[in-house]
Amino acid sequence: MIYLFFSAMLYLCSHIFNVCAFACGLFWLIFLYFEYLLKGLSFKQGFCWGIFVYSVHFSWILKVVMYHQMSFLNYLLWLFIVFWFALSAGIWFFCMRFSWIISTVCFFMFLTKFSLVFCGPLEGYCLLNPLLCFVQVPSCLWIIKFFGDYAGFLLLTVFVHSFVSIKNQSFLYPLIISLLCGIYLLIGLLFFQEKEPAINGIYSLKPWWYGCKSAMFAGYRMADSLSLITNFVEEKKIHTVVLPESTFCFDIDEYTDFFPIWSEGLDNVSILFGTHRKLYNYYQNCVLILKNKKIEYIYDKQHLMPFIEKPLFSSFGLISDTFKKDTIKLTDVTYQLFLCSELFFEIKPVTEKKVLFLWNDSWLSFDWTKLLAEKFIQYFTIKYQVAVFHVSTQGKTNISMIGN
Repeated sequence: MIYLFFSAMLYLCSHIFNVCAFACGLFWLIFLYFEYLLKGLSFKQGFCWGIFVYSVHFSWILKVVMYHQMSFLNYLLWLFIVFWFALSAGIWFFCMRFSWIISTVCFFMFLTKFSLVFCGPLEGYCLLNPLLCFVQVPSCLWIIKFFGDYAGFLLLTVFVHSFVSIKNQSFLYPLIISLLCGIYLLIGLLFFQEKEPAINGIYSLKPWWYGCKSAMFAGYRMADSLSLITNFVEEKKIHTVVLPESTFCFDIDEYTDFFPIWSEGLDNVSILFGTHRKLYNYYQNCVLILKNKKIEYIYDKQHLMPFIEKPLFSSFGLISDTFKKDTIKLTDVTYQLFLCSELFFEIKPVTEKKVLFLWNDSWLSFDWTKLLAEKFIQYFTIKYQVAVFHVSTQGKTNISMIGN
């Protein structure tokens, strides 16, 4: 039982802490396998393990519910989510008696691809991806760019299985497997080179007015922040200013009078920001590009965020493989737009080598959940071999920031 406790603690540490995440992300599974070999694992143990782990992990949802003073039903929703994931962990532990490797790989697949199926088909929870802790050493993940997540899950599980099994009398087979895994890591260290993406003429602003209830206040504060850029346009050769999702979280069609104010002094500069507009009696998250006081481009978000933008059991049809045009050209460079959950849920194909990603991290509550989201962005760049330029409402970005 002590190994089971250590496994749960290390699993949580691999998500919450950054410094030791690499080691914790490996040893939580090793301790779990030790417990499996010594005493076996049951559904009840898995369920209790899951209750402990997922009640802590999903505490960020509980904090959102408390902070926004949501209804009692939202507290029940949190309990349902914890119960659901604990139930899946119980089934995972039960299935280990048939095959440790197959059941573990299937469980990881379930977490990342299907665990939120009650919100719609092919909905998974990316922040529980067990490979996220390895983004600190990107060379460990080079296999996913060729064979995808499942290959990474399989390699991790086989490595743990063979590493622990070396102590057995018939250690030759697991030793060979461990050496092969070591060769894989060596290949990654020798040949995987992480490239720092280059971006010129694009700068970001942090919307410090985010969350205010007054459209007029937000509009004028946005104008004030944009005015700071006018002094740097020629010096820094600025052609685009990027602001995150929900920068102006009001119906943009009702506040077009702000266009001249926002564009003042920014001739031929594109202002790209997230806003809302009313479509079919509900407000749609969208990205708008404003240039020379006129709308140059509008992109509507094509994936609704579970629990926040769409209710439970809202859609059981297959996800469409046809998407509206989501590419934009800034000067002579083409970017593909991703808006928040579109990237985290990987719901559309990557068509360009450069991605412009706008997201709202204020809902993630804790610093460690925001860090997990950033790790997934890094994971996305490795998996799809694309440069992702991102900007969030809380100021997390890899685009040069200007002003306050």
